[in-house]
Amino acid sequence: MQSFSDQARGAAAEVWDRLPEHPFVRGMADGSLPPSTYQFYVGQNLLYLPQYARAIALGVAKSRDDEELRRYSAALANIVDVEIPQNRSLLTRVQQLSGDLTQEEVMAPATRNYTSYLLSTAATHDVVAIGAVILPCAWSYGEIARHHVDQVVAHPVYRPWFEFFATDEYAALVAAMRTRLDADAAGLAEVDRARLTRVFVDATRLEHDFWDMAIAGKPS
Repeated sequence: MQSFSDQARGAAAEVWDRLPEHPFVRGMADGSLPPSTYQFYVGQNLLYLPQYARAIALGVAKSRDDEELRRYSAALANIVDVEIPQNRSLLTRVQQLSGDLTQEEVMAPATRNYTSYLLSTAATHDVVAIGAVILPCAWSYGEIARHHVDQVVAHPVYRPWFEFFATDEYAALVAAMRTRLDADAAGLAEVDRARLTRVFVDATRLEHDFWDMAIAGKPS
């Protein structure tokens, strides 16, 4: 029997299947992406990640048992202690390449739309829906990275991005997120599973919009 997360991914397939070959991702993989474009992306990601962390923090607050509390706490720690510092390091390195030491201070519309959806869903829904809304970001990054990591050029900034998200440790984190969501969804009525699927699909669409924003670059 197909798991809920696989079913939700199938429902989002029209968008999901385009993510690994998005022009921004391909530009990172072959080294052709302009440093200024990547710098804009990392700057926006550093505005996005704290809000993503706050959505996860609501999962901590709404946890139903100790195991769930540990799981959301670990996911929160990963964002705050690992991914945000890693993005700051990437920003410093790409600033050195571009010669531009500025940092993004204002959310682009796609960043604002995505973070608003994350936070509104986390604030107004239960912990199961929080699992559905945060999963596409984590899961798709892992798939994108593993899809390209063996062919990525030796770039001082882009290659470390792929290597970070292609690790076994990151894959294990995503697998744990999927396993819990699948278990939670298994006992739900069909109408509630449909609601969760809609949350997953909407988050996937917003994930794709974020990449579109990134490749378009900073508005002039």
